[in-house]
Amino acid sequence: MCRRRSPGIADAGAKGSRPAAKAVIAALMLCVFPAMAQEIIYQESFETDGEGTRYTTDGSNVYEPARIVSELNRLDQSGPIYWARKSKVSFVGIPEATPARRALLCWNHNIAAAAVTPEFLALFDSMVKWLVKDKASATVLFSPPAAGPGDQVLIDRLTSKGHKVIEDEGAFLPARPVVDLIIASSSGVIGESPSRFAQYPVPLLSYNAANHDDELLSTAGQSGVTLALGDVTIAATNHPAAGGKTGAFKAVAAEAQFDTIGGLLPENAVVLATIQQPKVTDPTATEKVPFVVLIEEGTAGGKTYSGGALAGLEGNDFFAGAGLNKFSTSVNPKSLTLKPIDITGKKNPKLTLAMAATFLDFEPGDFLDVLVDPDGAGPGQFTRLIGFSAPGDNDKFMSDASTHPDNPAKLHLRFQDVSYDLPPNATQLIIRFEAMNNWWNEIVAFDNIRITAGEAAVKPTVAIRRDGAGVTVEFAGVLQSAPSIAGPWTDVANAQSPHAVGQISGAQFFRARRP
Repeated sequence: MCRRRSPGIADAGAKGSRPAAKAVIAALMLCVFPAMAQEIIYQESFETDGEGTRYTTDGSNVYEPARIVSELNRLDQSGPIYWARKSKVSFVGIPEATPARRALLCWNHNIAAAAVTPEFLALFDSMVKWLVKDKASATVLFSPPAAGPGDQVLIDRLTSKGHKVIEDEGAFLPARPVVDLIIASSSGVIGESPSRFAQYPVPLLSYNAANHDDELLSTAGQSGVTLALGDVTIAATNHPAAGGKTGAFKAVAAEAQFDTIGGLLPENAVVLATIQQPKVTDPTATEKVPFVVLIEEGTAGGKTYSGGALAGLEGNDFFAGAGLNKFSTSVNPKSLTLKPIDITGKKNPKLTLAMAATFLDFEPGDFLDVLVDPDGAGPGQFTRLIGFSAPGDNDKFMSDASTHPDNPAKLHLRFQDVSYDLPPNATQLIIRFEAMNNWWNEIVAFDNIRITAGEAAVKPTVAIRRDGAGVTVEFAGVLQSAPSIAGPWTDVANAQSPHAVGQISGAQFFRARRP
C-alpha cells in the first residue's frame, strides 16, 4: 500500500513480535517521497556542440583507422583515436566480438627445445587443429620471425605435421586473408604494432604477454618470468582443443622463462589448462593460473573484460578521449575548459559528473585530471581537484586513489556519478579537464557535469525486520515512533540504524523524517 505523508516521511507499524513480518512487508510497500534537492547552479551535458560558446578545447580531433594510416602513419591503431564528443566518432568503446578463434599460451621464445615434452607437443597439435578448424596443410604466419629455440620447436612441429610456416615481414595485412593461423611470439612485434591482429579475421595464437591487452585477448601478462613450471593440468577435458588429453603432465622439464596470461579474460573464454604459479603479491605462495586459454569466434568481451560501447550515459552524447599521444599536433595533454561559472557566495559548492573508462590497458602515466581556478584569474591559478590514473603497472583500470585515497572511485564502461567538494570561497570558477593516454583501447569519458550548492538532504527511509522475539528497524534520517498511525510521533532518542526495539508489547509504529 502507499500512504501519503509530508514530503520526505516514511512510516511502518509493528504489533508485538508476531506481526513484525507483516510490518516489514508494509514498510517495503510504503512510498518514500524524494528529499529536497540541492540547488543546481550549472549543468553541461554535451548534447549539442558547445565549442567556443560553453567551453573551449585544445587538441580536439578525430582520426578514424583509415585516416590514421593516411594522416598520421599510425598502422598500429585498430580503432579510432579522438578527443571529441561521442557523436563525432564512429564507435566509442572496445570491439566486443572476437573476429576469429584465439588462443593464449604461457610460453616463451627462449625455452630450450630439449626441455619441451612430447605431451606438450601433442597438446599443441590439438590446439592448432582447433584453431584452423581441422584444416590440413595450413599456412601459418609467424610474427616476428623465430628468435629463439622456444619459437623454433613450435615451427618444427608445425612443418612436421604438414603445415607451411611463413615469416611476418611487417607488410600490410591482406584485405582477404591468405593465411590460416597467426602465431605472435614473445620476442616482440613487427614495427612496434601490437594491435595489428586485434580485429583481423584470422585465428591467432599468442604468447606475447605484454601485448595481450592490445590484441583484446586478456589484460597484459608478465614477460620473461623464470618459472619451474611444474605440472600442467587439463581443465576442459571435453574441449576438442584438448585432443582427448586428461589429467596432469609435464610440459617443460626444466626451469625456463615464460610469458604469462593476464588475470582478466573475456566472458566465455575457456581455460583449457592450468599451472600453479607464484603469486605476484606473495612469491612464497602459489595460485592456479591459466596455461592455455581459448576464445571462440564471436565471443563477447562483456562487462568483465571491457568489451562493448560505453553505456549508462545521460542523454545521447558525452565527451571522450582515446590514443591522445598519437595526435600529430603535439604531445601535450588534450584539454577542455568550461567558461567561468559564477558561484560567488554559494555554500557547500560541489562538482558532480558522470565518468567512464575502459579498464584493460592503462599505465600510471595515463591520466584524466580535473583542474579548478576558483577566481578566473588565469592558468597560473589552476590546481588539481581530481586525478584519475592507473594505480600501478598491474592495475590497468582508472582510479582517483591518488587524490582521494580514503574513498577512491574506480571507473568502468558504465558511467557512474562521482562528486567532489569545490573551493569554499570560489567566485568565477573555471573548470578544466586534461587527459593523456597512449592507445586506441585506452578510453576516458565524462558527461553531465553539475555544480550544486547547499547541503544534501537525507532521503528518509525505514524498514522493519524480525529479530528473534523482537524487531529491528533500519532507517535513514531521524527515527520517530508512535503508539498509533495517527500519532503523536516523537523522535527515538539516540537511535542509530539498525535500531533494536526488542520485544514489543501492544502496537508501535515507526517512521523516519528529514534531519
